[in-house]
Amino acid sequence: MLKRLRDLISGETRKNRQLVKTLDDFLANAESNDLTGAQAKKNLEEGVVEIVKAGHHDSNGLLITDDGYFIAARHSFKKNYLPGQTRIRTYDGCEYGLERLFVQGRDLLDIALAKAELPGYCKSRNYKMYTEPDVIQNSPVALLSRWDGKLVKKYGFTPGRYSQSYIQKHVSLSSPMLYQNSVFSSVPAIPGDSGGILVDADNGIMGILGSMLHDIVEVDFIPGKRLFFNDPHRVLAVKINKALELVDFYKQKVKSRL
Repeated sequence: MLKRLRDLISGETRKNRQLVKTLDDFLANAESNDLTGAQAKKNLEEGVVEIVKAGHHDSNGLLITDDGYFIAARHSFKKNYLPGQTRIRTYDGCEYGLERLFVQGRDLLDIALAKAELPGYCKSRNYKMYTEPDVIQNSPVALLSRWDGKLVKKYGFTPGRYSQSYIQKHVSLSSPMLYQNSVFSSVPAIPGDSGGILVDADNGIMGILGSMLHDIVEVDFIPGKRLFFNDPHRVLAVKINKALELVDFYKQKVKSRL
């Protein structure tokens, strides 16, 4: 019995060491951005997964390892969470059970790291990332989500500037960190797009779709054309940098157990 216990501990240690290496690879790949346009597009489209609850579409996520670790919106696991009935649908139509929710974003960041029961080896997925601290104004963006197994793309722009009244209003009502760590866009998202992937024109991942704005907010999206954020279909995507920080936090947590 003692030998079985030692073997079990040894196997768990090997598993955690491989996971740490895989997450290290994922974080290193995020910094390299050496993928070709075609490969970045293919990897991205195959990495977007659909979260299904009780057989119906709920939201989305992005695989970061072949064996099922994925990033998603935190609120996907807080609203109508159905243990045993929540599954992940991949690009090839296969469905896998949700194994566990591991860590969630702090400072009101709508992001989480979870794992589905995919049968693959613990190997890093490789994506092109937009990790610059500042977002280019009036830049075209696309939102990738998966609905009923099919990849859906929606298009919009990043804003040109935020009005002073907007900044004053939201800094007083909410955490300034929420807006500093988010990417705004005019993509016409709807409930169910949560966890979708916001990308730039080169398929570089900018953020993970989270909250929607319901306030009347004045924003310039296109020079000479003023829009108003009084439409609830205007969204915040958590910057990919914050998602990478969450992955690194979990990696350090696993590493501490070795």
